[in-house]
Amino acid sequence: EEVEFTGSSAFFTFGSYRDANGAKRQLKRRGLVCQTLSELYNEVALPICKKFGVRFNFLAEYHCQEKKAGVTAKAPLILRKKAADGTEIVETRHLVTIRLMMRRRDDPDQLQPMGTLLGVLLHELAHLRHMNHGVNFAIFLNQIFGYATKIGVFRPGKHVSTIPSPWSWERAIFDRGGSIEEDELRAIFAADARSRPPPAPKPAGAEATEAAARG
Repeated sequence: EEVEFTGSSAFFTFGSYRDANGAKRQLKRRGLVCQTLSELYNEVALPICKKFGVRFNFLAEYHCQEKKAGVTAKAPLILRKKAADGTEIVETRHLVTIRLMMRRRDDPDQLQPMGTLLGVLLHELAHLRHMNHGVNFAIFLNQIFGYATKIGVFRPGKHVSTIPSPWSWERAIFDRGGSIEEDELRAIFAADARSRPPPAPKPAGAEATEAAARG
């Protein structure tokens, strides 16, 4: 059933997708997607950003046919202004958008469970401080989950994820609601890293290509 949303319309949502035959299909329940984004923004993201001193600009839907469950994107914004002596001052800032896959891949007209959405959102909020998946990211993510649990927006045991993390340390953070002591978390992180095969060597020139893409 379509839900009419009468709140802010500042949350971007998608209107269509391609089925297995390549035909364009309209997405239903966009009002519910917008309403859920609004609730996640106001009840979860804003209190956490205020607590930890991080910020972003927009929360939006990530298309249900993307590969990832969520992404944090930083777009450069060039600002030009005149100084008192007439010289031009150029400042570079960034517009930060967090995108969440709100819909199920296997049934795009159905939304992801709240536990899945919370797990992805809290993960992306941790990227506002650490744009990697290193141990400092894990520690900060644990703190975010702990605070989300404290204020009642995340409930370990009740909230479950249908897109579990590939990392044992992140699954432990989720399952325990961010209550892991730092020394234990570091040990879990180190054990997870040891259990993974080393990354395949990159082809010649890959570093330069990646640097150009990032820049």
